[in-house]
Amino acid sequence: MTIRVASLFALCGTVLAFGRCSAPDRVSPLDQSQPSTTPGMSDASPSPPSAVRPLPANAMLYDGTNSLLTEPEIRIIADAAGWALAWQQLHAGMSVGREPRVDFAHERVVLIVMGERATGGHSIRATGVSDAPGGRLVLHGMRVSPAPGCMATAVMTAPAMAVRMPRVAGGIQVQMRDEVTSC
Repeated sequence: MTIRVASLFALCGTVLAFGRCSAPDRVSPLDQSQPSTTPGMSDASPSPPSAVRPLPANAMLYDGTNSLLTEPEIRIIADAAGWALAWQQLHAGMSVGREPRVDFAHERVVLIVMGERATGGHSIRATGVSDAPGGRLVLHGMRVSPAPGCMATAVMTAPAMAVRMPRVAGGIQVQMRDEVTSC
């Protein structure tokens, strides 16, 4: 089961299909109030203050720039079949072995895709995790891009990141911010 979300505010534990979750998980509406510079995505309004803590050492499952995933998206992956498909897409058809093991009874995979870019210098970073009201977990991250006029490799890239998160009753929320690196 794979969840595709056209927003960088994703909230659900099992299935999210255009704003609906299957029981027993809950979902709140997608926030489209602050347009993002990434086409088709928006950022969530900040969660109420909570201490942002580092991700556990085993949380990062993939962090790369050469995936087959060319459209910006977020997927909250809730089963092994969806994770196997995402793993293949992340590795652009290269033979890299099986995907890392995830216990979907207790965990979810959050896949964040920046989409295809015309140059190098773009990336996605997870910056931490925090708790939010209603038993939600918030994954904090940033989309990094080079400043206009900066030298960058002339190569097509497709940055993506997959993060292991605990399954929680309130679901998972993703909050991204944009960062432009200086030359």
